[in-house]
Amino acid sequence: MNDEKLFVGGVLAAGPQQTPQHDWAIYVRGGKVAAVGPASELRSAHPNVQIVDASGATILPGLTDAHGHLYGLGLAIDIVALQGSTSYDEVIARVKTRVAEAGAGEWVRGRGWDQNRWPDKQFPTAAPLDAAIPDHPVWLKRVDGHAGVANTAAMRAAGVTRETPDPPGGRIIRDAEGNPTGTFVDAAQDLIESKIPEPSFELRKKRVLAAA
Repeated sequence: MNDEKLFVGGVLAAGPQQTPQHDWAIYVRGGKVAAVGPASELRSAHPNVQIVDASGATILPGLTDAHGHLYGLGLAIDIVALQGSTSYDEVIARVKTRVAEAGAGEWVRGRGWDQNRWPDKQFPTAAPLDAAIPDHPVWLKRVDGHAGVANTAAMRAAGVTRETPDPPGGRIIRDAEGNPTGTFVDAAQDLIESKIPEPSFELRKKRVLAAA
């Protein structure tokens, strides 16, 4: 049985730029793409091949994504979107909406705030988060990922106190008395993030399906 096929007649998207080609073909042998190129050349090279007419279709030699952040997309969908917020109050209001869906003691996460868009342009602190959301650990990353703000419940769960030193490559923003204000910069974020519980299988599955 001939296991060679030549797919011709369609618009072929090929190459790094996926440039549409109208006179190219895909040569398949043993169920695998063996060659892609001008149809006339492949016909000459394989005179006994089975021709598959793909007229009116777009044909592809294969889509291989070796670097697709599927779970990362699912996580981004699941956490609170804070992009475009024009005040810390707006950030907190968005987070409170998500808290209403959270289980008891569940961590609530968000990303996207940028204090440069706010009237005072100051880093956020834990106190307003504590007033609005006292019972859930909250961790909200800045839009560029270089900082995050935690409420007191999150800092308590992570074991962060005024005695916690700044890690190499990071900084804990502190008040005049040396107490953490809630904002952690660069490597200091790991003090909080490393203590966030691993998601359950069902939650991971939910995120992947949402991304897919």
